[in-house]
Order: sequence, then structure tokens, then C-alpha cells
Amino acid sequence: MKNKKYLSTVIFIALLLLIIFNQIKYHNVPKSNDQNHSPSPVSSQQSRKSPHVSNATFPDEARQTYALILNGGPFPYRQDGVTFYNREKRLPDMPRNYYREYTVKTPSAGDRGARRIVCGGKMPKKPDICYYTPDHYRTFTEIHHETFPAQ
Repeated sequence: MKNKKYLSTVIFIALLLLIIFNQIKYHNVPKSNDQNHSPSPVSSQQSRKSPHVSNATFPDEARQTYALILNGGPFPYRQDGVTFYNREKRLPDMPRNYYREYTVKTPSAGDRGARRIVCGGKMPKKPDICYYTPDHYRTFTEIHHETFPAQ
């Protein structure tokens, strides 16, 4: 009787460890559907010193979203303009409600897709800084306003 209880406990712990291992492994896999339009990603520590998104690597849909941001909309998704909390701390640490996120349409995606623009500042139409992420917040590249003015 004791051996069966011991064996059941060992099997339960082994299954639990297997589930935990798979969860960790799953969270370390990139989730981007759009590798074709990825500019050189940078970490948050490098973002202010790294090259910005170039005209050649910035997707047309991102350019359109950026123009909507600078013009104040209208935005195609109800989630556009909501607070981006920067929980993973991949962008510079700023006060709560500093960053806002906007969807960049992905033609091949059936939903909102993985691409976003995250902007920071007090005035949504005149952000202090914006970043493009092709892979749902895993990497960010700074957008320079001079390169992509409002259309």
C-alpha cells in the first residue's frame, strides 16, 4: 500500500515538472508570423543608441499606423491607444500610462497579428518617442519622426 502511494506521488511530481518545463520552453519561442519585414531589433538598453528603423525595412502598414498616430486617428482597432504597461521592461522605465500601443495590420493574420507601434509621451498626437515591434513586444526598434513624418 505504501509503495503504491509513493509511486503515485513520484508520478504526480514527474508530470508536474514536465508541465512546468514545457511552459518555460513555450515562453522562450518567438511568436512572430512576420519575419519578412523585421528591422534590426534592439534591446531596450540599446534602443536610444542604435540605428533607427530605415525606410527600406519599415512595412507600409506600420507607416500607415504611424501616420494615424500623428494625426490622432481614427484607429481601426478598439485596443489602439490603450496603455502599454512595459511589464517585461524592454523599453526604458517610465511612469505608468506613459506608453500607448497601436496595432500594425498584418495582411496574413486572421486577427490583429503580432506587429505593434508603442509610443510614449503626454500628448498622443505628439509622442516623445515611438518604437516598432514586429514580434509582439519581444524586440523594439526606435522610430525617428524625421524619417516618417505624418502623411
